[in-house]
Amino acid sequence: MKRYASFWHRAAAWIIDLTLITLVFGLFALLLPQKQVQLLLQPLKLVLPTAASEAQVTPVSLFLIFNIYYVVTNYFYAVFFISATGATPGKLLLGIRVVSKTTNKPPSLFTAIMRESVGKFISGILLELGYLWMFKNAHKQTLHDLLTNTVVVYA
Repeated sequence: MKRYASFWHRAAAWIIDLTLITLVFGLFALLLPQKQVQLLLQPLKLVLPTAASEAQVTPVSLFLIFNIYYVVTNYFYAVFFISATGATPGKLLLGIRVVSKTTNKPPSLFTAIMRESVGKFISGILLELGYLWMFKNAHKQTLHDLLTNTVVVYA
């Protein structure tokens, strides 16, 4: 019988993952030479042409570009680990994993992509109510779990 992971275990796993990614990004940002910062700012020219000019490496432009890279990294981090093993490092530490509700195996790459992009976007855009759905669901599924037919269980 499957034991479904609690809200608190899921939240704690998310905090662990967020901390790991933030530590890596923090070290990266501190150790990055000024020349490399300019290269990282190049994609920002598409959105804010003046913010990425050679003369304007400001705290705001750095904040914007690192947040964009941070969101993208967080997305690929989750997709990679969930499709490969069913668990991010945070989930592994807490003994929980994401599995297909029907096969009890880690989600496919496509399912992980859908869960982490479309599913979580919808969960979040509804004032985060998609995450609270688990309190009313017998299998403790959030909206993104329901959309991708996944559950989070104790390993």
